[in-house]
Amino acid sequence: MNTNEPRLRDFDRLMHRLSQLLAWTTHQYNPHLPDDSHNTLQLSIKLENTGAIFQSTRPYQIKIDPHSFDLTFEDFSSPFEEFETLSYWSYQGKPFSDYVEEYRRVLEKYVGQPPALDFKLHYDLPEGFLGLTDNLPDAADYSLLANEWTNTRNNASDFLNDASFLMNSDKIEQSLIAIWPHHFDTGGYFPFKANKQRAIGIGWAVPDQVEDDFYFYIYGYCKDSKVDYTNRPALGDSGAKWVLHPDGWEGAILPYSALKGKDYETQKRMVVDTFYKTTIPFFESALS
Repeated sequence: MNTNEPRLRDFDRLMHRLSQLLAWTTHQYNPHLPDDSHNTLQLSIKLENTGAIFQSTRPYQIKIDPHSFDLTFEDFSSPFEEFETLSYWSYQGKPFSDYVEEYRRVLEKYVGQPPALDFKLHYDLPEGFLGLTDNLPDAADYSLLANEWTNTRNNASDFLNDASFLMNSDKIEQSLIAIWPHHFDTGGYFPFKANKQRAIGIGWAVPDQVEDDFYFYIYGYCKDSKVDYTNRPALGDSGAKWVLHPDGWEGAILPYSALKGKDYETQKRMVVDTFYKTTIPFFESALS
């Protein structure tokens, strides 16, 4: 997989933009949690769509299909884990603002008069990021990329779920692996049971100022002090490395390019497992 391919990055940015509609909804209607997980999105492996559940008069689910950019609004209140599609629409070739306006009308019909759909969240997005006046592209132009995107995200989620079970369950709480709409990384936040102000974060991130490639990461969070990296372990020759910026992000990363040339999922999984088997014990010790 060529994760440096510019069109895949463009597709990821497009999904990031569209997901802000879901993030705004969960931020408005779900109870706010300290770790912001009320905003997270799930990527369905079976249905291959990005979705979020929110609670109003009853639980609803909203989903974006990356293969068509269709948005579905569903009643999620069935006790049999089935849901009724209440509304479904697609705005390929039309401005994103039309997509947003239709969504506002759906909310008004089923939930009641919504707050101003202004995308004000607990985080800032780059100016012009949403591109409300930009036309959504034709999904047919992205069909192969949609498959690659969903496969890559699902694989990353699988690898991270495996890594989460490497943590000491006596010390650390388990957490769901999900998509976080701010940076659009797939990951989880794992607080220590004895001190919720300390935690380990693991995930798979999109190219940014830390690394110009998709990458797996791990970091330690400590509200009252900084992590001491003096005794950090060597990361071998896999391509993994420590990123230590005193005034910025600190942790360890494994660029996705390290998995190139691995023909089988088991080989890729071994590289990722080795990365986390090396780094998780260090953070468990450093934060204890």
